[in-house]
Amino acid sequence: MEKTVVIGLGNILFGDEGFGVSVVRHMKETGGLPPEVALVDGGTGGLALRPWLEGVSLVILVDTIALEDQPGTLHRFLVEDLRGAGFPRALSPHQIGILEVLDLLKFIGTAPERVVVIGAVPEDVGTGIGLSPRLSTCVPRAAAMVEAECANGIGNGGA
Repeated sequence: MEKTVVIGLGNILFGDEGFGVSVVRHMKETGGLPPEVALVDGGTGGLALRPWLEGVSLVILVDTIALEDQPGTLHRFLVEDLRGAGFPRALSPHQIGILEVLDLLKFIGTAPERVVVIGAVPEDVGTGIGLSPRLSTCVPRAAAMVEAECANGIGNGGA
């Protein structure tokens, strides 16, 4: 499996909630990442993302994050900083969210070495396809943040 995995999370049917997926799609179109970096449209995958997360040096998650900040503001976190910090967990009690999947992988000893989250504060998560104008303008900036994380992670063995 690839050493570095970038996973865009979100539901494209709820406006800005599809931000992470939009960033990954943008990066696939523009190219420029080394071959050891996998770009994954994670959607609302939950446990289905397990194969992309196991035994990887660096995982970069891109998603929206519910913080009291201006819509369109980008934030960078390490996943261990996100417990209770506005990062979306499961969409319903019947789903397993990304944080639970990472907890499971840690429990069984196959968790990624490092997980970075690039989060955007959404403006509109109502029903509808497409990002708000404010978040649309953030896509290239978020992609640049991801590229910088990849360059740093690859240059330092994922650390």
